[in-house]
Amino acid sequence: MFAKHPKGLSIIIFTEIWERFSFFGIRALLILFLINKLEFTDASAFQLYGAFFTLMYGAPVIGGYVAGRYLGYVNSVITGSLLMAIGSFLLGVCAGILEPNDAIGILSYVNLESIVFYGSFALLGVGLGLVKPSLASIMSALYEGKDEIRDSGFTFYYIGINFGAALAAISIGYIGQKVGWMYGFFLTSAAMIIGLITILYGKKIFNSVLHETLHSQNNLNGSVRSIALYAGGIVTALIIFWWLVQSFQLAGWIILILGILSIVGTIFYAIVYLEPLARDKLMVSFIIIIIGTTFWVLLAQTGGALTLFTDRVVDKNLWGINLEASQFQAFNPLFIIFLGPLMGLLWPALKKRDLEPIGTVKFGAGLLIMASGFWFISIISSHTNGELIGAWYLILTYLLITIGELLVGPISLSLISKLSPRNLTGMMIGIWFLSSAVSEFISAKLATQFTSTDFTAGSITTWAMLYGELFEFLAIIAVISGAFLLVLTPIFKSKLKI
Repeated sequence: MFAKHPKGLSIIIFTEIWERFSFFGIRALLILFLINKLEFTDASAFQLYGAFFTLMYGAPVIGGYVAGRYLGYVNSVITGSLLMAIGSFLLGVCAGILEPNDAIGILSYVNLESIVFYGSFALLGVGLGLVKPSLASIMSALYEGKDEIRDSGFTFYYIGINFGAALAAISIGYIGQKVGWMYGFFLTSAAMIIGLITILYGKKIFNSVLHETLHSQNNLNGSVRSIALYAGGIVTALIIFWWLVQSFQLAGWIILILGILSIVGTIFYAIVYLEPLARDKLMVSFIIIIIGTTFWVLLAQTGGALTLFTDRVVDKNLWGINLEASQFQAFNPLFIIFLGPLMGLLWPALKKRDLEPIGTVKFGAGLLIMASGFWFISIISSHTNGELIGAWYLILTYLLITIGELLVGPISLSLISKLSPRNLTGMMIGIWFLSSAVSEFISAKLATQFTSTDFTAGSITTWAMLYGELFEFLAIIAVISGAFLLVLTPIFKSKLKI
């Protein structure tokens, strides 16, 4: 299957599968673990969940620079994988020994439990910040000068990501909720160890490729000074992450300000140095990034509010099998695996007939389809009559969300790459992914606002009403965003020739 592809493709895909397995395994369990095991309030759980994933999605922006400039991409994957394995293991230890009454101490003051508990999140965040951009950079380097098979290779890579995500939700979701939270987190740690072994196996191949293409830096020469600087940098990053993950508002505002400064700085550069046409195209990229924040906010619900909604309002029996709430997260990556290749065949077929819509139309339509999914489940939520809603309603919601994602996700990166000047492409893609970190902050704020109440919302009807209002609000925002982009499309098409 990989015969025509670079030698290291299968190694990098398997490494990515295990990294995604670990990441999405934690994502599948975390919000449920905080509320059902440690008995956090919804507000406290969403704030920790939001701070953690805000930082997790923001960390690769800095980690990618550190990996390329100082550590080298392969060393960064090795180091990051080890940190993530330790972090997952410690989170499993916390899941095994912490009791609900310990949550007060964790949230209120510094003690051994809080140091280890938040330390596990710090290890995971710093580790992912090194691993994620480094794997993508290695993958890109493998296809340097191989444009004819690049799309095929990245298709395999994308399928691998979603295979890992689906497998995590199905297996870790079940083990964590049914067997024990501790064992679910231990399994994510084991996955990172397998990923570490895999990347070590391909280290010689990747170092050779990276030296020939990206000329990746590796300033670790084995000296005491080099090792001390290396270790000191990691420890400093861990301390900062440990502090920020406990400060939801601060973490969110730091990421938001970083995003704003990146945009303002790039706009200033565009005004001063770019020709009018290039500048206008760059402005369209910023419009796409800003509207794209809506996309990321919608997608973030699958690990947070939509999972709690499943746990509290949905009848989880499917074909006579009782699923756990976390396992429903598998439907998104499963739909991507099956529908992604079909979508890949659709666009060339439409292009042959001169019917393929331009990128902004696909983007806008994707947001409208995602909006229809949230609107659909909000309508169903308003007619529960005190009874659990059927699992198929939720699965249809996931289907609509996924179709929208397939229209927005790949298209957005293509559009940004196409519209950005070559010397700013990397910066613009970095800002695009930084917007996903901002969206995690916004998503947690919205979930807290809509679903946190002053009373014990124990009834199905109450929970359905609260989540239904949140989903309806998200649908409205998505419709406005998608419609706005579609309205602007004729202007983009006529004036910018996109």
